[in-house]
Amino acid sequence: MPVNTQLLSIWKTKRYGICKSSVSFFIVFLCLLLPLDTVWSADDEQSRGSYINSLINEADSRKLYNERYWHVLLHYKGNCFGTKSLIDDPRFFLAEKGKYDPKAELHATIRAFFEPEREGQKHPVCRFIARYHWLKEQLSIDSGRLPVPVCEEFNRIIENVRPETANIIFPTSHINSPASMFGHTFLTVDTANRNKLLSYAVNYSALTRETFGPLYAFKGVFGFYKGYFSIQPYYEKIREYNDYNQRDIWEYRLNLTKEEVKRMMWHILELDQIYSDYYFFDENCSYNLLFTLDVARPSLNLTDTFYSWIPTWVIPVDTVRSVRDSGALDKVWYRPSQVTRIKHMISLLSRREQDVALAITDNAKKPDVILASQLSLQKKIVVSDLVIEFTKYQYSQEEISKQEYTKRFLGAMRVRSSLGSPEMSRYDIPEPGNPEEGHRSSRISIGAGVKDSSVYQQFQYRPAYHTLLDPEKGYVPGGQIVFGNIAFRFYDDEKRFQVERFDVVDIMSLAPRDRFLRSMSWKVNTGFRRELYPGKTGHLVYGVNSGGGVAFENSLLGILYIMVEPDILVSRSLDPNYSIGAGGSLGILKNLAGWWKMHLSVKDLYYGAGEKRNMIKGELSQRFSFTINTGIVISASRTHVSDEDFRHGYYINELCCEGNLFF
Repeated sequence: MPVNTQLLSIWKTKRYGICKSSVSFFIVFLCLLLPLDTVWSADDEQSRGSYINSLINEADSRKLYNERYWHVLLHYKGNCFGTKSLIDDPRFFLAEKGKYDPKAELHATIRAFFEPEREGQKHPVCRFIARYHWLKEQLSIDSGRLPVPVCEEFNRIIENVRPETANIIFPTSHINSPASMFGHTFLTVDTANRNKLLSYAVNYSALTRETFGPLYAFKGVFGFYKGYFSIQPYYEKIREYNDYNQRDIWEYRLNLTKEEVKRMMWHILELDQIYSDYYFFDENCSYNLLFTLDVARPSLNLTDTFYSWIPTWVIPVDTVRSVRDSGALDKVWYRPSQVTRIKHMISLLSRREQDVALAITDNAKKPDVILASQLSLQKKIVVSDLVIEFTKYQYSQEEISKQEYTKRFLGAMRVRSSLGSPEMSRYDIPEPGNPEEGHRSSRISIGAGVKDSSVYQQFQYRPAYHTLLDPEKGYVPGGQIVFGNIAFRFYDDEKRFQVERFDVVDIMSLAPRDRFLRSMSWKVNTGFRRELYPGKTGHLVYGVNSGGGVAFENSLLGILYIMVEPDILVSRSLDPNYSIGAGGSLGILKNLAGWWKMHLSVKDLYYGAGEKRNMIKGELSQRFSFTINTGIVISASRTHVSDEDFRHGYYINELCCEGNLFF
């Protein structure tokens, strides 16, 4: 080979080697600069996709989408149209039809766990922490393959909170508040490093500022409100319910393990800022709370107890009973409200001793008058404590200004500090009956009676909840809340079957007044009922009756009340299709014994607009209880109806006896 040709060949070979080395060096340089997942993205993507598909295939082969725990996590329930989640917020679902398709949601959830992190967004592993832990356990997911193998944010929360136990909290009903007539339930999570008052309260409630009762009821019944879970310190809820809303609180310790409490917290955090349509009767504060307990301990199976294809009633005290019946309750504590404490202190004082406290709370005298009085030391202590508690009550009810509150409160505290400690046993407030030990919420009644010499049989069904004559244990004395009560009658002589009445709502609040608490009593009833007119048979009319007045409690007679009430009736049988009247009523409600209760009432109404008439009715009803859930009611009534000239009367005498069963 010629020299030039040989040199050229060597040069080409070296140049190729140099170029090859340069390319290799450049590739190595890129590998050092770029992340491995960029360099090997194609292979990794294929491997990741294959791994995800294998997880989905395994989940499908085991039909995890049909597992009850998956349905609990997503709040799925069956209905006549298939399956749907009771959560309505679309942000809770990763699949387009995840609200209705458990399988699609499971697939989308598995895929989401492997999505890359996005700045400013919580990764699905942390966003749906309860789902992640369950699927990881079921499918043995390799966390090393995940973009977010560990949820550090959640671990910090658990480390800071250190949850140990949980409680279900039941503030009793506050009948003067439309949002609280049935009571309420929420959860608290006790921690290892905080006292009970600093526990975390987990609450589900409707987001509303509505104060007009009828509108609130309408929106609540038909799901116009959005319900959210919230977390706040327990002491704030105590101040809200115990002090401001005058409601006793019952605390029930749950026998959940630390691991079960942790699972419950996982799910609560999943529900953060997620809404569900709030329904007053079923998907309410109590029912949605049960999902968190089912997540903690699936064997409780609490949500299925109240859910069916037919609309049902979910009342807070019934959910407490269901938790008790499941064996999840441990201990019970009673926390009396501010009003209960005030009433107890009043009961410890004579009328003369009460006068001293009243003089101060009415701003007639200074707190120093306590020290100058001739009362014993213990009585001075009780009077001072009563003034302090009642002053706080007056301020919470906006009855006094902040300036007046501060002045009176500090003066009473100064006097109280000079008297020493009380005998604490004197403030051991007797516990009323546990709410869950009261009668059941639904009731059926079967009975017979005589009305104007006509014999009839009667069947009555009441879905909810409590009347004045029902056993008081676990309920507010003097309170009546009835929804959906319907009564049918069959008259033997006429072979006639008819609807006697249908109470859409029937509420009565008898709040006895005393020298300190000047409460008002009230009532409201709306629905269909049989009304009698001179020369006419009974007609089914739609009526709206309300009233307001006062009630007093006497140790001998019981609760005495008097009310002024208007009444509006609408029916095609009236001339001209309506009748508007007003008048008054008075009555006595007496608990004669634990098993014997009596209600005597008299009502006089004059209808001066539309079809005119005057109606006077007197009624005596007595209930004899065999057990907390069984008994009989015997009632006798006499009604006098006359026309506008008051010349012709129409008298009705009626006697009825019926047996009741609560269930």
